[in-house]
Amino acid sequence: MSYTIYITRQNNWYDENKSLKISETEWQQFAAANPDMIKGNDIYDNPTYADGNISVNIFDEENLSALAEIATRLKAKLQGEDGEGYEFSEEEE
Repeated sequence: MSYTIYITRQNNWYDENKSLKISETEWQQFAAANPDMIKGNDIYDNPTYADGNISVNIFDEENLSALAEIATRLKAKLQGEDGEGYEFSEEEE
């Protein structure tokens, strides 16, 4: 069973605030520069871009440090499909 996590800059991943959306160009540049970070594994599928957010199907909610690193580098946050936020400290990353 999987669950969707969003990498977003918006208050909620489904908001329509265009000024806070991650641009497709920005995501493509990040993906090209960091291919190992966006490759799927046993914890999550390959991240995909859609409508200003990056969505990722996860299989292990306990280990999201790689996704937290992507979010940090994009100056964004992690948010679950139900709107809950995920906080990470430096020690967890």
